[in-house]
This record gives sequence, structure tokens and C-alpha cells, in this order.
Amino acid sequence: MTKFMNTALSQSISLDISGGEYSLTTLEEGDAKPLYDVLAIDSVSDRLIRIPKPYTLEDAKFWLLNSLISRNELLGLSTVAERNAAFFGQMSVTSSVPLKVIRHNGRLIGCISLALRSSEPIVEMGYYLHPAHQGKRIMREAARKLLRYAANEFGIRKVFCSADDGNPASARVIMGIVEDTAVGQVQTGRKVLDWPVGKKVEGKSWSSTWLWNIEPEEGYES
Repeated sequence: MTKFMNTALSQSISLDISGGEYSLTTLEEGDAKPLYDVLAIDSVSDRLIRIPKPYTLEDAKFWLLNSLISRNELLGLSTVAERNAAFFGQMSVTSSVPLKVIRHNGRLIGCISLALRSSEPIVEMGYYLHPAHQGKRIMREAARKLLRYAANEFGIRKVFCSADDGNPASARVIMGIVEDTAVGQVQTGRKVLDWPVGKKVEGKSWSSTWLWNIEPEEGYES
């Protein structure tokens, strides 16, 4: 029997983190400025290879506009099969699973995205968090909830993620996420990153990679 999804454009999942109300939500129209406020922090943007530096408010507005278009298209679909086909059929660089914003007491403090990786049905996980909220296991909890949602409601089954060798804390986060969510064998590897001018790391660096399977809860499409 087909299970129909929640088609509301604004959605939220509570995160079990102490110190206020933390949640994983969809993007909203007023998120450009708080998005800019986080990504303009050097210690955040320097770790994100695809984020331009300096990061501007116009960059945030452009990304938000395109992300909202994708959100509206995907969440308007009511079955896993429809969402899966539409998601993997999108070509935009902003295409990602719509549930992606981490909030504290309603304010955007970071994002965790599952974006199109290639022509294969694989998503790449990326994330960032305001420095004031780091060290609280927020990302591990957010990833666990997001990957469950992605498997249940978008039929996603394979996840890729990488961590630059200069960021061992990120590698530890990813290994925890893999431990929490992986089903079956995990493929690990190495790849070279080519950093743009302006980042803390310029030129090439090595990173570790993980590729793993996830599965839906009972009652969702297998």
C-alpha cells in the first residue's frame, strides 16, 4: 500500500539536545540574513570547499531562492516514488533534501544537506554549524534524524561523505554518523580536494571518504 507523505512546505523534527530547543527544519523565506551570518564566519567558510569567500548576503539570497523553489517542488509530491524520481531528476546545484536547517530556539545556526552527488542515486552529505554551538553532538543527532527522514520519505539508500585531513573533528563526527546509520558494509577511501583561492587551505589536500547504505523504517517503501 502506498504511504502518503506530509506535503506541508514548512516541516520540523525536534533534536534531542540540551540547552534550548534544537530542531531540524526546512528553509524559510526569512533565512537569508541568518544564513549569511553563519557562513560569513571565517572558521566556518574556510572548511567548506564550495562556499565562496568572501560570502555575501547576495550569495545567501540567491542560494535561498533556488532552495525554496526546490523545496516547494519536492514537498508538493505525496509519495516516496514521486519524490525519489523528482529529486534524482533535478540538475540544480542547490538541489538537496528539503529538511536541512538546524535551528536553536527558532534561529538558523547551521545546515546539514543531502545533495545530488552524480548521475548515480547517491547523495553527498555536507554540514556546518555556528561555532557557539559546536561540541554538543548536534550534528550527529541531526544527521541521524535527517538520514532516517531521507530513507523514509525520499527513498534514498546510499550516502557519501568526506573529511579533509586538516579537520579531524569532522572525521570523528562522520564516523559517529556512520556508526549510527549504516546498514551493511561501509566503503572507505581517499580523495584529493582542490581548494579555491581565499580559503585557509589553498591548493590540494587529502581527505578521507565514506560510502554507506541506509534503510527506511518499517511501513515505508523498501
